[in-house]
Amino acid sequence: MTLSSAAETSATLEISGNLIKNSSEYVREMINNFGSTNKTTQLCSIGGGLLGSLFMLRWIVGVSKKSKEKKKEIERIFKEIQQDCRQQVNELVKKENVLSKKQKIGVLIVNLGTPSQATHHYVYRYLSQFLMDGRVIDVSYLLRFLLVRGIIVPFRYKRSTRFYQEIWKNKDYSNSECSPLKYNTTSLVSKVSENLKGLNDDNCEFQVEMAMRYQEPSIESGLKKLEGCAHIVVVPLFPQYASATTGSTHEECMRVVMKWLTIPSLHFNSTFNLMDMFIKSNVKRIQEALQRTKTERENQPFDHLLLTYHSLPVRHVTQEFQEKKSLQYSYYQQSFETSVAILKELFNCTAEELIQDETNVGWFTYKRSQSDSSDDYSSNFTPTLQISTCFQSRLGKEPWLEPYTSKTLGLLAKQSSRVLIACPSFTSDCIETDHELEIEEKEEFYLKGGKYMAVARCVNDDDLFANGLTDLIAKYKQVL
Repeated sequence: MTLSSAAETSATLEISGNLIKNSSEYVREMINNFGSTNKTTQLCSIGGGLLGSLFMLRWIVGVSKKSKEKKKEIERIFKEIQQDCRQQVNELVKKENVLSKKQKIGVLIVNLGTPSQATHHYVYRYLSQFLMDGRVIDVSYLLRFLLVRGIIVPFRYKRSTRFYQEIWKNKDYSNSECSPLKYNTTSLVSKVSENLKGLNDDNCEFQVEMAMRYQEPSIESGLKKLEGCAHIVVVPLFPQYASATTGSTHEECMRVVMKWLTIPSLHFNSTFNLMDMFIKSNVKRIQEALQRTKTERENQPFDHLLLTYHSLPVRHVTQEFQEKKSLQYSYYQQSFETSVAILKELFNCTAEELIQDETNVGWFTYKRSQSDSSDDYSSNFTPTLQISTCFQSRLGKEPWLEPYTSKTLGLLAKQSSRVLIACPSFTSDCIETDHELEIEEKEEFYLKGGKYMAVARCVNDDDLFANGLTDLIAKYKQVL
């Protein structure tokens, strides 16, 4: 029982006493006037007053009993607090450096989420929770409810279930660990946790937990495990900032923590699109795809490299710009920054070798210099390589970020291109990469005349990426 609840109980008892006093006066007045009015009416009034007083008295006794029990509970808990404090003070007295105190830093690594099972029921739940987020579909609650529960989910969940089943590992549809996003994220968090254990010392200790923005394990359950930490660092696994992803994650964390009596210091990481190890890990995945596909494409070089990002409504991008008056947190700008960083790392090229298209932002032509006689490069890419930055997974008919990945692939198919795709906005293989690109877009590409198409894996649990996240989190140790 808290001090506030004790005060409420005291106030309740005072009010109850006044009620009984008023009831008694009412009964006394009825008795005094017994002879002046109808006797049946007076008897009923007196009986009602007495009965009300008895019920009130019984209620007060119950409240008083609970109050005493809560008082004893407070005394018991406070004795435990005193014992713990005495022990802590004794340990502090024994320490040579009184000012040094071990800080516990909680780390919550958050990914988007996935259905708990690849079944109709769980896919329906996942899509409903995801699309009912006001930062994902930013319209009024009533309109969002009608759209999501009345149109989008009822017409999509069976088709989406089939897609999830096609990418579910081992076809074990009832096991959430068979979700590509789930098992890759679990492995990544485990590696980061092991790395951070090596940084524990007498002054600091890290505790790492995993959460999903939608479904399980929830952000609330993850934060609950970190409730005893003095500091909590939240790291969403979204390289480029967007209100619908990183912003939504931050908002949910604040919603949970604001209900706590003791709120720790919170630190939110908003972006890592130019993190060195993230860029290097993406380049590593592209190089792995080049080697993996050599035999299948009969050593024929790729003539197009497509970097695809999850699209957003144009309205989201313009609203963010109007709010900040800057491109610092612009998803659109950060996507292009990531593309340029990957290309420079992949080709170790100069600005003169990377020629930007005059019409399309983020589209380049890379011309290999005469001095570059790398056999590995020559066998994997044409001397003049076309590079594009595109956006996928559009939902609805309103304008989203362009150029669309599907339309670009359609044009490239008609040109009989060989295309390699990388996905730098996704940190884990998921339905957008494993099904939308690997199955749906690939089928369309070949039907329209494309020669060859391959998709590089996401960074997933790559050691470079795990080490990069470890370094990113470790920096917070220096400022706490």
